[in-house]
Amino acid sequence: MTDRNDRRLLELAAQVDHQDLKHARTAISEAVQTARDAWIPKHLIAQALALELQACIVDEDASAVVSFLRHMADTIDESTPDKPRHH
Repeated sequence: MTDRNDRRLLELAAQVDHQDLKHARTAISEAVQTARDAWIPKHLIAQALALELQACIVDEDASAVVSFLRHMADTIDESTPDKPRHH
């Protein structure tokens, strides 16, 4: 019975996480669109997002976040054609 309850709790937590992720993505997407509408260059929007992400990571499992970011960077690097980089 305990194993069944544990599975149910994990399923409920996953559902809550899914909804929270959806809300967070909507909020961030709207904020990015607001920045674009203000003619802020994309590379500065990306830099601002990275800084906000860094601020969020402080209390999280750093190694898991680092692994995720490395995977994301590899994916971006593989799918982005060579073009001038902004710093």
